[in-house]
Amino acid sequence: MDFTQRWTHVLTAAATIGLLGSACGSGDDFSNPGPADAGAVADAGDGAVGVDASLPDATGIDAGPTDLGPAPATEVTVSGQAVKLGAYLAGSADVIEGASILTYGITPAKTAVTDATGQYALTLPANGQVLLFANKAGYFQTYAELSTTSQNISDQRIYLAETSWVTALAAYHSVDLNQPFACHGAPAGALNPDLQCIYAIVVGRLVDDGTPGGGTVRPVSGIAAADFALTYGGQNWYKKGPYFMNADGTPSNSAASVVTQNQGAYTGGLFAIFVEIPMVDGAGSRDLQVSVTHPAAGGQPERRFGPRGVKVFRPYGVSWATLSETGAPPPPPPSSVDFDTQIYPLFLPVNQGGFGCQGCHTNQGGAVPAAGMSLVGGPEAAYAELDPAKHPSRVNISSPDESYLLKRPLYEADGVQDHPIFAFASPQDPAYQLIRTWIAEGGVRNQIAYGVSYYREVRPLLAAPATEGGTGCYACHVSGRTENTAPGGFFMGGTAGQLLYAMTGRPATYVGGTNEKYRVNTAQPAQSLVLVKSLAGNPTPHPVKIFGDATDTRYQRLYQWIAAGATDDRASPDEVTGGAFVPQAGYELHGLGTMIRNPTTQETSVIVEFSGLKPNQAYPVHVHAASCADNVGGGHYKIDPTVADTVEANEIWASVTTNANGEATGTNLVAHLARGDARSLVIHDGTLAGNPKMACADLAPEADVLAEGQFLPLTAGAELDIYGSATLRRWIGGTEAVVSVGGAGLTPNTTYPVHVHAARCADGEGGGHYKLDPSVADALKDNEIWPTVSVGATGRGFGEAWVPHAARSTAWSIVIHDPVSKAKLSCADLRVSTMGYDQRKSARDLFNCGLFKPIAQGTTVRGAASLARHVDGKTTVRVEVSGLSPNTTYPAHVHDGRCAAVGGHYLIDPTAAPGAANEIWPTVSTNAQGVGLGTATVDHYAWPSAGSVVVHDPATNARLACADLFPGGDVTAEGAFIELTAGAGSGIAGTATLRRRSSMGTDVTVSLTGLSPNTTYPAHVHALPCAENEAGGHYFIDPAAPAGAANEIWPIVSSDANGVGSGKAYVSHVARPDAASIVVHDPVTKAKLVCVDLRWPTP
Repeated sequence: MDFTQRWTHVLTAAATIGLLGSACGSGDDFSNPGPADAGAVADAGDGAVGVDASLPDATGIDAGPTDLGPAPATEVTVSGQAVKLGAYLAGSADVIEGASILTYGITPAKTAVTDATGQYALTLPANGQVLLFANKAGYFQTYAELSTTSQNISDQRIYLAETSWVTALAAYHSVDLNQPFACHGAPAGALNPDLQCIYAIVVGRLVDDGTPGGGTVRPVSGIAAADFALTYGGQNWYKKGPYFMNADGTPSNSAASVVTQNQGAYTGGLFAIFVEIPMVDGAGSRDLQVSVTHPAAGGQPERRFGPRGVKVFRPYGVSWATLSETGAPPPPPPSSVDFDTQIYPLFLPVNQGGFGCQGCHTNQGGAVPAAGMSLVGGPEAAYAELDPAKHPSRVNISSPDESYLLKRPLYEADGVQDHPIFAFASPQDPAYQLIRTWIAEGGVRNQIAYGVSYYREVRPLLAAPATEGGTGCYACHVSGRTENTAPGGFFMGGTAGQLLYAMTGRPATYVGGTNEKYRVNTAQPAQSLVLVKSLAGNPTPHPVKIFGDATDTRYQRLYQWIAAGATDDRASPDEVTGGAFVPQAGYELHGLGTMIRNPTTQETSVIVEFSGLKPNQAYPVHVHAASCADNVGGGHYKIDPTVADTVEANEIWASVTTNANGEATGTNLVAHLARGDARSLVIHDGTLAGNPKMACADLAPEADVLAEGQFLPLTAGAELDIYGSATLRRWIGGTEAVVSVGGAGLTPNTTYPVHVHAARCADGEGGGHYKLDPSVADALKDNEIWPTVSVGATGRGFGEAWVPHAARSTAWSIVIHDPVSKAKLSCADLRVSTMGYDQRKSARDLFNCGLFKPIAQGTTVRGAASLARHVDGKTTVRVEVSGLSPNTTYPAHVHDGRCAAVGGHYLIDPTAAPGAANEIWPTVSTNAQGVGLGTATVDHYAWPSAGSVVVHDPATNARLACADLFPGGDVTAEGAFIELTAGAGSGIAGTATLRRRSSMGTDVTVSLTGLSPNTTYPAHVHALPCAENEAGGHYFIDPAAPAGAANEIWPIVSSDANGVGSGKAYVSHVARPDAASIVVHDPVTKAKLVCVDLRWPTP
């Protein structure tokens, strides 16, 4: 009696039977074979023009380290134990002494006998497959199929099925293992009914993709017998069952798979199928395929497991099949096969998705390639060894099945191999079929351009659950994770742009045994971590091995996308241009300008954003016809160039009027598609005669522009606690809208309608929906932008939408609606914030702040708190309070939700335990006057649910005061200058302010007297208080970047004839809490003269 299992030294989540590999030390010559085991033979007699012995092509897709180094090992040692199968399923590991172990499928055969501890050891060929035959009285004969690589394999168990366990299982289900019966033809089976059959047995386990267990694979319950399919060559194969077992492997009459949970451990998911096999006729084994399709029901999606190849033997062989959830239907038969991206990867080492052919067919390290055929050096070099025009015996396009590339590595059912180790279990093997199709299609190196879509194919494979077509990465790298908590720092959630950046724009933080630092390696696709770490044959630890080998169509799609350059295929016919305004001499302002050309509607939009202007003042803004370097934009752009007069209707104006803070937004939409001579935007000074040019922005092509805003409640949501941020990105790919929200006002596990709207939040609560085509009045998803938000169990919500259209200037806001009543709950105005989006969490720092309100009776705490989310992914918190006990340390924490919600501590990772490492603690220490300062910085981009800061009593831990963190506010730190050592007696005095502005950056102003007349003084923001080493060094915007004006804040001071001076500085960065002081230096010696501590005023 026989039993077989695919025993690999790593768990595979999408197993297939055959692993293509050519035996090391092989004497086979694929071009002109001699007798079996005849040794190396010269390559002659087939019209070949010789072996291409040139060096690997340096420009090849996988050229480089893959083919370097010494030749790999030719033999490996496999060792382990023989264990009772039934006892193992029951939770025991009973070893078997005296079991005989033989090898099938290799030449010469090897043998071993287990010792008193059940141990065995065998020396086998590397890079291929072998069948281990185990036998002992009282057990069913057992076959274990093993894949070897170039590494030794230890702890390789072989399970022998006890006779008592198998017969009890058959008797329970009234299956006669002794009496032959007539075989079954179509449609029930695929055999000749005139033959006599007996039963073989398939025993296996159903496992999920790791999603429910957060990366831990678990057995699956509830799968019915009708969900199973058993086929041979596409035809049904006669069977009895499947029958399901209890979690301990004992028989059960359950109608569906059974799982038991005990102290967090899950067992079960076991099944048995009795399949017919001819008693004496034909081959002694058959290769079947098992798959499961569990239909959608009860609101749950369809689930798919397998397909899984399994080899069954006679007489009464017992074969094991682990059926893993794949989420994808069985792939169609291969067609239009590409050599470079589908065939060549099969020759690579097993740990790179191939089948180890290069282990023997290599000339690296001075090795003589087996059969005179070297398959290293990239697709071009490998194809030269397989070109049917030169090697028709290796690749026989007239009779594909006669090709040595297929025949020699094929398992011989009679046990006589003409190849030292086999690769294909049968002609039904996916790798065999893929190569055969390529040969039948002409065996050409066609270099097909597949055009794999990143947005529609690659991203869903990585970011979606298996039930929605994903590969299973979702369980560990998306669900409940962030950039800081995902394994290896590889967060696959967020926007499509963020995932692309995570793969292509930053190195991996953990590379394991691969020594590969790139998640996506376009020069050598097979080495990309996104592929190799999930491969069954790669020894690098990974919770779930998703890809069995390179024949997996999901692997192929990823490989093809990487080989083609790993690009973002999202595209739009619209054109986005833009740039930052550069002030002219004598002006200080900051601004961004954007132009969107929409050829479909023949319209042009202009958006400008300014700060640093005079308050409540009108400023003309126009599109100009020259670049800024050419007379500051030259003259106005004319819609009709033949009209010379300055007429607003013939030009594109986006004039603005500032608010009380000197900020302004201007837009215009004209029914004209601007020509290429619309080159710049210019703002003019409307306060002076002649409207002189103040600043100019070049409209650079392929601009990447981000508009952002924070949600504020609308009428229907006034009593709800909903807050968060929204972004709208315009770039060459179209428009991407992203919403991130939190708060107690959101219902967990609920989907909220969200849309881009065509008015500001204050104008009819956002007005109606924005339309891609304004002529279509109906609310159609395909004509609008809907970043629908899904709120998870923790109350945090995320939504994203992309359209192949660059939104016009009328995309003003994003509105969240009630999921039932559809009322407008919250709205975020969208204001352009930056150019050059870099796929980070945000293109600018986001700043929230609020004042403390007492909670406990008699509390005298006053002060404010702020929380800034920075573009580098960090979050900083600052707390400044008074009215506390002197010289005391007070606990302070960021909390979930607003003060009124009385939520718990905000958790960086909601799935992890609470504590300092998983929370944000701006602990406050007071001085002798009871004034306290607390700060915290964490390497985590806080979710919107980080809504408040609470200060606690140090003795009782009671809540003393709470500050809600609201968007839209400014916090100004200020102080008076004091003299330092070098400035003692200088008489320099004055004040300074540092204003952190809601999502707009940091303004610094300095006012001084007692300076030398008409002199420029260096001044900088410093990183320590004045009393600590005279303020220490300069404050750095990016602490990891070099010193210099671009990475610091310099409010340089210029004095007048009376020695009165002032200085200003602005950066589009919200200063962290360590922006503690400002120092003015001597203009000659650079000594520190005076310093001001930056403290918030007491409210």
